[in-house]
Amino acid sequence: MMPSSFSRLLAAVFLSGMAFAFTACRGPVAEPAAETSSTSISLKDQQLIDILRRERELDARAAHPDADFTEIQRLFHQVDQLYASFFSRNPDDLDSRLLYGKFLTRFHDLEGARTQFLIAAKIAERSGEQVAVIHQQLSTICAEQGDYSRAVVFADNAVKMEPDVAAYQYGLGQILAAYRKELIKDEAFLPDDIDKAIFDCFRAAKELEPDSLPLKFRFGEAFYDVGNPDWREALSYWQNLLSQHALSPLQADAVRLHQARCFIELGQPEQARLITSQIDSPQIRSSADSLF
Repeated sequence: MMPSSFSRLLAAVFLSGMAFAFTACRGPVAEPAAETSSTSISLKDQQLIDILRRERELDARAAHPDADFTEIQRLFHQVDQLYASFFSRNPDDLDSRLLYGKFLTRFHDLEGARTQFLIAAKIAERSGEQVAVIHQQLSTICAEQGDYSRAVVFADNAVKMEPDVAAYQYGLGQILAAYRKELIKDEAFLPDDIDKAIFDCFRAAKELEPDSLPLKFRFGEAFYDVGNPDWREALSYWQNLLSQHALSPLQADAVRLHQARCFIELGQPEQARLITSQIDSPQIRSSADSLF
Protein backbone atom coordinates (compact mmCIF):
# COMPACT_ATOMS: atom_id res chain seq x y z
CA MET A 1 0.00 0.00 0.00
CA MET A 2 2.46 2.58 -1.21
CA PRO A 3 1.53 6.28 -1.26
CA SER A 4 1.84 8.05 -4.58
CA SER A 5 3.96 10.75 -2.92
CA PHE A 6 6.43 8.24 -1.49
CA SER A 7 9.55 10.24 -2.34
CA ARG A 8 8.20 13.32 -0.60
CA LEU A 9 7.23 11.26 2.43
CA LEU A 10 10.67 9.67 2.73
CA ALA A 11 12.33 13.07 2.41
CA ALA A 12 10.17 14.23 5.31
CA VAL A 13 11.50 11.35 7.37
CA PHE A 14 15.06 12.53 6.89
CA LEU A 15 14.16 16.13 7.67
CA SER A 16 12.31 15.23 10.83
CA GLY A 17 15.07 13.07 12.22
CA MET A 18 12.62 10.22 12.74
CA ALA A 19 10.78 12.04 15.54
CA PHE A 20 8.24 9.88 17.33
CA ALA A 21 4.96 11.19 18.72
CA PHE A 22 4.07 10.97 22.40
CA THR A 23 1.83 7.91 22.36
CA ALA A 24 0.55 5.17 24.57
CA CYS A 25 0.76 1.56 23.44
CA ARG A 26 -1.64 -1.34 23.40
CA GLY A 27 0.08 -3.99 25.42
CA PRO A 28 1.45 -6.39 24.96
CA VAL A 29 2.20 -6.10 21.26
CA ALA A 30 5.67 -7.54 21.24
CA GLU A 31 7.89 -9.55 18.98
CA PRO A 32 8.14 -13.20 20.05
CA ALA A 33 11.44 -14.05 21.73
CA ALA A 34 14.31 -14.31 19.27
CA GLU A 35 15.43 -17.67 20.67
CA THR A 36 12.05 -19.30 19.98
CA SER A 37 12.47 -22.20 17.56
CA SER A 38 10.77 -21.72 14.18
CA THR A 39 9.37 -25.25 14.56
CA SER A 40 7.47 -24.33 17.73
CA ILE A 41 5.64 -21.29 16.39
CA SER A 42 3.04 -20.82 13.68
CA LEU A 43 3.74 -19.60 10.17
CA LYS A 44 1.79 -16.45 11.08
CA ASP A 45 4.12 -15.70 14.02
CA GLN A 46 7.19 -16.44 11.91
CA GLN A 47 6.00 -13.97 9.27
CA LEU A 48 5.47 -11.30 11.90
CA ILE A 49 8.93 -11.90 13.38
CA ASP A 50 10.44 -11.39 9.93
CA ILE A 51 8.46 -8.19 9.38
CA LEU A 52 9.52 -6.71 12.72
CA ARG A 53 13.16 -7.56 12.09
CA ARG A 54 12.99 -5.82 8.71
CA GLU A 55 11.33 -2.83 10.38
CA ARG A 56 14.16 -2.55 12.90
CA GLU A 57 16.71 -2.66 10.11
CA LEU A 58 14.84 0.03 8.20
CA ASP A 59 14.49 2.26 11.27
CA ALA A 60 18.22 1.94 12.00
CA ARG A 61 19.18 2.75 8.39
CA ALA A 62 16.78 5.70 8.16
CA ALA A 63 18.08 7.19 11.42
CA HIS A 64 21.68 7.14 10.18
CA PRO A 65 23.03 10.61 9.29
CA ASP A 66 24.40 9.31 5.97
CA ALA A 67 21.36 7.21 5.08
CA ASP A 68 21.11 6.23 1.42
CA PHE A 69 17.72 7.32 0.10
CA THR A 70 17.52 4.59 -2.54
CA GLU A 71 18.31 1.90 0.01
CA ILE A 72 15.72 3.28 2.45
CA GLN A 73 13.15 3.27 -0.35
CA ARG A 74 13.98 -0.36 -1.18
CA LEU A 75 13.68 -1.46 2.45
CA PHE A 76 10.42 0.44 2.84
CA HIS A 77 8.98 -1.38 -0.17
CA GLN A 78 10.12 -4.68 1.33
CA VAL A 79 8.40 -4.11 4.65
CA ASP A 80 5.31 -2.75 2.94
CA GLN A 81 5.03 -5.83 0.73
CA LEU A 82 5.58 -8.16 3.69
CA TYR A 83 2.67 -6.53 5.50
CA ALA A 84 0.51 -6.82 2.36
CA SER A 85 1.33 -10.53 2.15
CA PHE A 86 0.62 -10.99 5.86
CA PHE A 87 -2.80 -9.31 5.66
CA SER A 88 -3.79 -11.34 2.60
CA ARG A 89 -3.82 -14.35 4.95
CA ASN A 90 -4.65 -12.57 8.23
CA PRO A 91 -6.91 -9.61 7.39
CA ASP A 92 -8.41 -9.36 10.87
CA ASP A 93 -5.22 -9.52 12.95
CA LEU A 94 -5.72 -6.49 15.19
CA ASP A 95 -2.26 -6.15 16.71
CA SER A 96 -0.60 -6.38 13.30
CA ARG A 97 -2.86 -3.62 11.98
CA LEU A 98 -1.66 -1.45 14.88
CA LEU A 99 1.97 -2.27 14.15
CA TYR A 100 1.52 -1.44 10.46
CA GLY A 101 -0.28 1.80 11.27
CA LYS A 102 2.54 2.88 13.57
CA PHE A 103 5.10 1.90 10.94
CA LEU A 104 3.39 4.11 8.34
CA THR A 105 3.10 6.93 10.90
CA ARG A 106 6.86 6.83 11.52
CA PHE A 107 7.45 7.31 7.81
CA HIS A 108 4.87 10.10 7.58
CA ASP A 109 2.30 8.26 5.48
CA LEU A 110 -0.48 9.66 7.64
CA GLU A 111 -3.29 8.81 5.25
CA GLY A 112 -2.12 5.21 5.00
CA ALA A 113 -1.78 5.01 8.78
CA ARG A 114 -5.23 6.49 9.25
CA THR A 115 -6.69 3.79 6.99
CA GLN A 116 -4.99 1.04 9.01
CA PHE A 117 -6.20 2.39 12.35
CA LEU A 118 -9.75 2.73 11.00
CA ILE A 119 -9.59 -0.92 9.90
CA ALA A 120 -8.28 -1.81 13.38
CA ALA A 121 -11.20 0.09 14.94
CA LYS A 122 -13.69 -1.96 12.90
CA ILE A 123 -11.95 -5.22 13.87
CA ALA A 124 -12.07 -4.23 17.55
CA GLU A 125 -15.73 -3.24 17.27
CA ARG A 126 -16.68 -6.57 15.70
CA SER A 127 -14.91 -8.47 18.47
CA GLY A 128 -16.41 -6.31 21.20
CA GLU A 129 -13.03 -4.91 22.29
CA GLN A 130 -12.41 -1.37 23.44
CA VAL A 131 -8.87 -0.51 22.34
CA ALA A 132 -8.14 3.03 23.42
CA VAL A 133 -4.80 3.30 21.63
CA ILE A 134 -6.53 2.99 18.24
CA HIS A 135 -8.53 6.14 18.98
CA GLN A 136 -5.49 7.88 20.43
CA GLN A 137 -3.50 7.20 17.26
CA LEU A 138 -6.39 8.37 15.08
CA SER A 139 -6.73 11.57 17.12
CA THR A 140 -3.03 12.34 16.65
CA ILE A 141 -3.21 11.78 12.90
CA CYS A 142 -6.40 13.83 12.51
CA ALA A 143 -4.87 16.67 14.53
CA GLU A 144 -1.75 16.68 12.33
CA GLN A 145 -3.98 16.78 9.24
CA GLY A 146 -5.99 19.70 10.66
CA ASP A 147 -9.12 17.59 11.07
CA TYR A 148 -9.54 18.88 14.61
CA SER A 149 -13.22 18.00 15.17
CA ARG A 150 -12.55 14.31 14.53
CA ALA A 151 -9.32 14.57 16.50
CA VAL A 152 -11.30 15.68 19.56
CA VAL A 153 -13.84 12.87 19.13
CA PHE A 154 -11.15 10.18 18.86
CA ALA A 155 -9.12 11.61 21.76
CA ASP A 156 -12.25 11.78 23.91
CA ASN A 157 -13.03 8.16 23.02
CA ALA A 158 -9.58 7.09 24.22
CA VAL A 159 -10.06 8.93 27.53
CA LYS A 160 -13.49 7.39 28.06
CA MET A 161 -12.14 3.90 27.37
CA GLU A 162 -9.10 4.26 29.65
CA PRO A 163 -9.47 7.35 31.84
CA ASP A 164 -6.56 6.33 34.06
CA VAL A 165 -3.92 6.60 31.31
CA ALA A 166 -2.05 9.91 31.54
CA ALA A 167 -1.08 9.88 27.85
CA TYR A 168 -4.72 9.90 26.77
CA GLN A 169 -5.63 12.75 29.13
CA TYR A 170 -2.59 14.67 27.91
CA GLY A 171 -3.45 14.03 24.26
CA LEU A 172 -7.00 15.32 24.63
CA GLY A 173 -5.75 18.39 26.49
CA GLN A 174 -3.21 19.13 23.76
CA ILE A 175 -5.81 19.00 21.00
CA LEU A 176 -8.30 21.14 22.92
CA ALA A 177 -5.62 23.73 23.65
CA ALA A 178 -4.24 23.76 20.09
CA TYR A 179 -7.65 24.20 18.46
CA ARG A 180 -9.43 26.16 21.19
CA LYS A 181 -10.33 29.11 18.95
CA GLU A 182 -11.58 26.92 16.11
CA LEU A 183 -13.69 24.75 18.41
CA ILE A 184 -15.31 27.81 19.98
CA LYS A 185 -15.91 29.34 16.53
CA ASP A 186 -17.55 26.09 15.38
CA GLU A 187 -19.73 26.22 18.53
CA ALA A 188 -18.46 22.80 19.57
CA PHE A 189 -17.62 24.30 22.99
CA LEU A 190 -18.49 27.35 25.02
CA PRO A 191 -15.36 29.27 26.10
CA ASP A 192 -15.74 28.44 29.80
CA ASP A 193 -16.44 24.78 29.05
CA ILE A 194 -13.38 24.23 26.89
CA ASP A 195 -11.17 26.10 29.36
CA LYS A 196 -12.37 23.81 32.14
CA ALA A 197 -11.82 20.76 29.93
CA ILE A 198 -8.23 21.82 29.16
CA PHE A 199 -7.45 22.25 32.86
CA ASP A 200 -9.15 18.99 33.78
CA CYS A 201 -7.16 17.00 31.20
CA PHE A 202 -3.76 18.34 32.18
CA ARG A 203 -4.57 18.11 35.89
CA ALA A 204 -5.65 14.48 35.46
CA ALA A 205 -2.49 13.65 33.50
CA LYS A 206 -0.33 15.24 36.19
CA GLU A 207 -2.12 13.39 38.99
CA LEU A 208 -2.01 10.05 37.16
CA GLU A 209 1.77 10.31 36.84
CA PRO A 210 2.75 12.33 39.91
CA ASP A 211 6.49 11.82 39.35
CA SER A 212 6.42 13.26 35.84
CA LEU A 213 7.98 16.73 35.84
CA PRO A 214 7.05 17.38 32.16
CA LEU A 215 3.39 16.86 33.05
CA LYS A 216 3.74 19.25 35.99
CA PHE A 217 5.20 21.86 33.65
CA ARG A 218 2.46 21.29 31.08
CA PHE A 219 -0.24 21.78 33.69
CA GLY A 220 1.36 25.08 34.68
CA GLU A 221 1.40 26.16 31.03
CA ALA A 222 -2.31 25.35 30.78
CA PHE A 223 -2.98 28.60 32.66
CA TYR A 224 -1.94 30.42 29.46
CA ASP A 225 -4.18 28.34 27.18
CA VAL A 226 -7.45 29.73 28.48
CA GLY A 227 -9.27 32.90 27.50
CA ASN A 228 -8.78 34.79 30.77
CA PRO A 229 -5.71 33.45 32.59
CA ASP A 230 -5.68 33.68 36.37
CA TRP A 231 -2.15 35.08 36.65
CA ARG A 232 -2.12 35.08 40.45
CA GLU A 233 -3.04 31.40 40.59
CA ALA A 234 -0.48 30.66 37.87
CA LEU A 235 2.21 32.51 39.84
CA SER A 236 1.33 30.57 42.97
CA TYR A 237 1.59 27.29 41.07
CA TRP A 238 5.07 28.08 39.70
CA GLN A 239 6.26 29.30 43.12
CA ASN A 240 5.12 26.06 44.73
CA LEU A 241 6.73 24.00 41.98
CA LEU A 242 10.06 25.70 42.57
CA SER A 243 9.91 25.36 46.35
CA GLN A 244 8.61 21.79 46.59
CA HIS A 245 10.74 19.96 44.01
CA ALA A 246 14.43 19.22 43.57
CA LEU A 247 14.98 20.75 40.13
CA SER A 248 18.07 20.94 37.97
CA PRO A 249 19.52 24.45 37.45
CA LEU A 250 18.00 24.57 33.96
CA GLN A 251 14.58 23.44 35.21
CA ALA A 252 14.66 25.95 38.05
CA ASP A 253 15.50 28.76 35.63
CA ALA A 254 12.59 27.69 33.39
CA VAL A 255 10.26 27.97 36.38
CA ARG A 256 11.68 31.42 37.20
CA LEU A 257 10.95 32.48 33.63
CA HIS A 258 7.32 31.45 34.10
CA GLN A 259 7.18 33.37 37.38
CA ALA A 260 8.58 36.47 35.69
CA ARG A 261 5.95 36.28 32.98
CA CYS A 262 3.22 36.12 35.62
CA PHE A 263 4.64 39.15 37.43
CA ILE A 264 4.68 41.13 34.18
CA GLU A 265 1.08 40.18 33.43
CA LEU A 266 0.18 41.29 36.97
CA GLY A 267 1.78 44.69 36.34
CA GLN A 268 4.81 44.09 38.58
CA PRO A 269 7.83 44.43 36.23
CA GLU A 270 10.27 45.10 39.08
CA GLN A 271 9.42 41.76 40.67
CA ALA A 272 9.88 40.17 37.25
CA ARG A 273 13.33 41.75 36.92
CA LEU A 274 14.28 40.51 40.38
CA ILE A 275 13.32 36.95 39.42
CA THR A 276 15.07 37.04 36.05
CA SER A 277 18.27 38.34 37.67
CA GLN A 278 18.57 34.86 39.23
CA ILE A 279 18.51 33.12 35.83
CA ASP A 280 21.95 31.86 34.78
CA SER A 281 21.16 29.32 32.07
CA PRO A 282 22.09 30.70 28.61
CA GLN A 283 19.16 28.78 27.08
CA ILE A 284 16.72 30.69 29.31
CA ARG A 285 18.55 34.00 29.57
CA SER A 286 17.61 35.30 26.11
CA SER A 287 13.95 34.43 26.66
CA ALA A 288 14.05 36.23 30.00
CA ASP A 289 15.49 39.38 28.40
CA SER A 290 12.78 39.33 25.71
CA LEU A 291 10.09 39.61 28.37
CA PHE A 292 11.02 43.27 28.80
